[in-house]
Amino acid sequence: TRQTVQWDDLELDAEYSPAVISVSNLTLTRLKTSIQGSGQLHATKGRRGRLLYNNSSTLNANAHITDANVTDLLSIAGRNLPVTGTVNLQAHAAGALNALDGGGHLSVTDGVIYGEPYNSLNTDLKFAGQTVGVTNLIFAHDAGHITGDADYNIQTESFRGDFQGNDLELTHIQRLQT
Repeated sequence: TRQTVQWDDLELDAEYSPAVISVSNLTLTRLKTSIQGSGQLHATKGRRGRLLYNNSSTLNANAHITDANVTDLLSIAGRNLPVTGTVNLQAHAAGALNALDGGGHLSVTDGVIYGEPYNSLNTDLKFAGQTVGVTNLIFAHDAGHITGDADYNIQTESFRGDFQGNDLELTHIQRLQT
């Protein structure tokens, strides 16, 4: 079920023309959460020189999320998963919508995943065409640390990952207790 998330404040400076949609200052706040963004979406020329917004349109965007509740962000995305925590994100993307390039950094702290508490997850993000990936991933749990890298290809729906566990104590993983 979708949850309603009420926001305290929205500030937005935007412009639209047949050639470009531009957002210069987007700030959305709720309690401690702050989402800031800016970007431009440029139309492409279609048949007979007509300007269109489609998957070939080019984007140049930046986003910063500070102290956001994971549950709220999942709700905005239309997902209801048993995951909690506090998100901080810095990301940028540029290129055609169907082949974005960019990256950023994601940090999630002090939460629970499917009933299992964790300390933190930190990773660098990368976007390259049809591939979305994480590098330098560090997942910290009372049971130990997991590090690694992973990529997901949107077009082929294929996943590649390389993960290592360090000093894992399985007795600290609650789900394994049952």
